[in-house]
Amino acid sequence: MLARTGLLLGLLLGLLIAYAPSRAFANQIPYERFVLPNGLTLIVHEDRKADIVALSVWYRAGSREERADRGGFAHLFEHLMFVGSDNHNEEFFRPMREAGAVDMSGWTKRDYTIYYQTVPTGALDRTLWLESDRMGRLLGVTDQKKLDAQRGVVQNEKREYEGMPYGKIDSIIAAHSYPSEHPYSRNEFGSMAALGAASLDDVHQWFKDYNGAANAVIVVAGAVNPADVHAKVQEYFGDLPPGPALGRRKAWVAKQSGEQRLSVVDQVPQARLYKVWNVPGYATRDHALLEVVASILGEPKIGRLHQRLVQTEQLATSVEAKVTVFELGAQVQVMAAARDGVELRKIEAALDEEMSRLLRDGPSDLEVQRAVTMSYARYVQSIQKINGVARNGKMMLLGLGELYAESPSFHDTRLQWVRGATAQALRSVAQQWLADGALVLEAEARPAYTTTVSHVDRSKLPGPGAPSAPRLSPLQRATLSNGLKIALAERHDVPAVDIRLIMNIGHAADAQATSGTASATLEMLMEGTLKQDALKIAQRAAELGAQINVSSSLDASVLSLSALSPQLNGSLQLFGDILLHPAFSESALNQLRASRVAAIAREKADSRGLAMRLLPQQIYGNGHPYATGSTGSGTEASIQALQRADVQAFYRRWVRPDNATLLVVGDTTIQQITAALERQLGAWRAPSEPLPVKTVAAVTGSRDARVFLIDRPGAMQSLIMAGSPASARGGPDYQAFEVVNAVLGGTFISRLNLNLREDKHWAYVVRSLLTGAQGGGALMVEAPVQTDKTAPAIAEILKEVRALQGPRPPTAGEIQFAQDGLTLSLAGKNETLNDWANTYTEVLVNGLSDDYWQNYATQLGELSTQKLTAAAARLLQPDALTWLIQGDLANIEAEVRALQLGVVKVIDANGTVVR
Repeated sequence: MLARTGLLLGLLLGLLIAYAPSRAFANQIPYERFVLPNGLTLIVHEDRKADIVALSVWYRAGSREERADRGGFAHLFEHLMFVGSDNHNEEFFRPMREAGAVDMSGWTKRDYTIYYQTVPTGALDRTLWLESDRMGRLLGVTDQKKLDAQRGVVQNEKREYEGMPYGKIDSIIAAHSYPSEHPYSRNEFGSMAALGAASLDDVHQWFKDYNGAANAVIVVAGAVNPADVHAKVQEYFGDLPPGPALGRRKAWVAKQSGEQRLSVVDQVPQARLYKVWNVPGYATRDHALLEVVASILGEPKIGRLHQRLVQTEQLATSVEAKVTVFELGAQVQVMAAARDGVELRKIEAALDEEMSRLLRDGPSDLEVQRAVTMSYARYVQSIQKINGVARNGKMMLLGLGELYAESPSFHDTRLQWVRGATAQALRSVAQQWLADGALVLEAEARPAYTTTVSHVDRSKLPGPGAPSAPRLSPLQRATLSNGLKIALAERHDVPAVDIRLIMNIGHAADAQATSGTASATLEMLMEGTLKQDALKIAQRAAELGAQINVSSSLDASVLSLSALSPQLNGSLQLFGDILLHPAFSESALNQLRASRVAAIAREKADSRGLAMRLLPQQIYGNGHPYATGSTGSGTEASIQALQRADVQAFYRRWVRPDNATLLVVGDTTIQQITAALERQLGAWRAPSEPLPVKTVAAVTGSRDARVFLIDRPGAMQSLIMAGSPASARGGPDYQAFEVVNAVLGGTFISRLNLNLREDKHWAYVVRSLLTGAQGGGALMVEAPVQTDKTAPAIAEILKEVRALQGPRPPTAGEIQFAQDGLTLSLAGKNETLNDWANTYTEVLVNGLSDDYWQNYATQLGELSTQKLTAAAARLLQPDALTWLIQGDLANIEAEVRALQLGVVKVIDANGTVVR
């Protein structure tokens, strides 16, 4: 019987794999490619599911082009591209935010630098104008002041990144896995000394060498006509010079032989073991197959290393196997995080045994089938979004293909390679590249280029375009026989469905249990049912191409399912088994305790993670349901004391059909989904005991300012946070508070960030955030600053809060900018199924009207300057702020106390007063 079942399962998987990629290859990302006379490459993809367009500009200039004594310069130059061009000598973000841009940023990689944004379709001309201006007209306004300012920002970014746990690992791996002359032997951050040595001459030379049109690729994806885009790009970019002819570099895998061992000591919460092999670059079949190998090794739950190290022998709390995405050569990186008390040599021995077994015997056919199906499922999810980050989103896939393989459709080639993977092929590629080998690619000469005459008016910036309401399908309602409420938003552009069971639980329910119980109970749902353990759940999900996850916020707990619509019935059956028949086994609970305690340790090791644990306690007060913190992970003591009976009791009391709404978004109808849910969940019944009630008292906050200090000896920066209570998410003041928050610190060009980052260069980024919750949210300010500017930064924050609350209320220009940013960005925030699910989850959790977002722009536009001035006075409480400041107290405590903000207490990582 087992043999027959395995045979049938293999047959079903084979049919799914044969079916799924065939649909993926049916022109999922059609495009048109143009090369302008000056050598600029343009790729256009038409996608009209939303009135938005994603545009990215790629320059073949990353950290690999830097001189050895100018490490980090490519990243520094990237920052300079955001602070003004010859015809727009101010921040790039302001006009783009004004136009409703989302997913807007830039980054520098080893091989390239990219600038990207998603804007309403009407803002395309404005975006092209700005991008072309900084591509060809930058040096006239780039002076020593700008260079020094951005140098300080980049150095603070480097301090912030490397000050995080494991933040130095990337640079250490780069320096020791490649020879010193290899362009990948240093990461994108470079060194402080090299950044300090960068001059204006370096800026001019880099611009002349790498900002030529022939060295750039533009990708445009969205609600556009390719011919129209080609004409616009020709008009805006056609007059730019091509720049010097730059040949393609040859592949340089730099395969190492023998074993090199290195030990480093740093402030990290867990010991970790990393193993790294140099392998061929992204544009090779071997790279694609090695990604399948990495999935078989490191996939959560079902990967060999996860099974051996985390599940079976419980030597590690997590493992990871990945293949980096570089052009000249890539790396297979395997990481294992040790459980407390486990020596790294034991982990290494077990890891080596698993690697040897894979190299000797190869993977099983079933492992290959799962990995291939999961690869396709991730592809289906990624192509919902035109922008995205990393390799997610159509624009990114097209751009990577052009840069690395000179083919925008190269992702199709990789999918075919993955689809054709066999156990023998994977064994062979693992033997070759996880032992020895090299690959060489030829470089091609570039033809001569010419420029064309431009008629672009650069005396004024194109307008941002008119806003459009998000194209959300209206919610359709139904109720199952057991009383479970169903809400459906139909859309049929991809064969997928997102489902969220939204339960009225959340971290706030811990007030009627012990800290961390709510999130732990939800997490335990994924650890096995009465019929199948966690491994079988993960395997079955992989076979179906489904993703099932749990999450919790202050007010809600969510069990979510992302499924391919052809596999919806099977996916719902798995979803129902997880929901209705949890095993809550002792072994799984033991594993959860270990991983949760390790997670709490990581939260405490990270300054921001610790702040998000402790600041809500001080804002809401001990005993308030929201004082548990935004993570809801509990304490070491509460998790260690958690028993199986506690989890079972919490589940029986809270997880019930009369305490939930099931949200469905995607490729189904109300009749189809109701029938399917009735089959899988109709037998679910509420217990006889009354429905529990969460009581969330209104929060008034402290009448006086309070200061809590946490000592982090030797810290490279101080983290300043301040907070006070705010309106409930559904309250009448919330929209006005959103605008006030945007002016204070909610955007890049807000008052706080312009002051502390752009003017004073004390921080990489400073922001404020407005959290929404049913019973009352919070306004928080977050400022990681260099240590010697801790007290001055606090004074500046307080000055800005006082000014906005009183003598310098929001100006008409600030209000318009904030309103435009909040409304014009709606289309870009409602593109994918997940976006829609997020939007409607916010509606359902907070009791907002179904058409809340359709009316949002109108309601925001009705907020007058007078109303917003009054709202700022209500929201901002400069004399009653709760301050939480982390840093090296030996260097900052005296100056902080001298500010006389209020009563000062030194606390530890548990919130206990030390003095």
